[in-house]
Amino acid sequence: MARVVFDRLYDRTIVSWTAIISGYAQNGEALEALRLFNQMRNTDVKPDWISLVSVMRAYTDVDDLEQGKCLHGCVIKTGLEDEPDLLISLTAFYAKCGLVTVARSFFDQMKTPNNVMMWNAMISGYAKNGHAEEAVDLFRCMISRNIQPDSITV
Repeated sequence: MARVVFDRLYDRTIVSWTAIISGYAQNGEALEALRLFNQMRNTDVKPDWISLVSVMRAYTDVDDLEQGKCLHGCVIKTGLEDEPDLLISLTAFYAKCGLVTVARSFFDQMKTPNNVMMWNAMISGYAKNGHAEEAVDLFRCMISRNIQPDSITV
């Protein structure tokens, strides 16, 4: 139903584009989310940090390192590289692609170190890439800083 409404819109704004892209990305339809993002880029609508987070999550889901790197470049060009949710998405993306050192550099840039989602992204990245000791060390560091784990952390 949302797609029918979107397709009938005459004047698509960043809000409508982000809503439809995010909807597809969050419901396991990463390829359609990415297709729509590419369609949006052919319009006058410029991505904002919210749309870029959704697209980065879609690239994470499909393990597309090259396109994710291109999107990372877009993040830098738009000046949004310090946006906390984008840092989390970049951390998760690079970690899932096996580039834990790059992921860690984003983790270390986080200006709000009490964000449990960022800790989860990095701990998970270490664990999924065979760096169990680093994952446990980071978990201990998280606890020592009084950051409460959530259901994803454990």
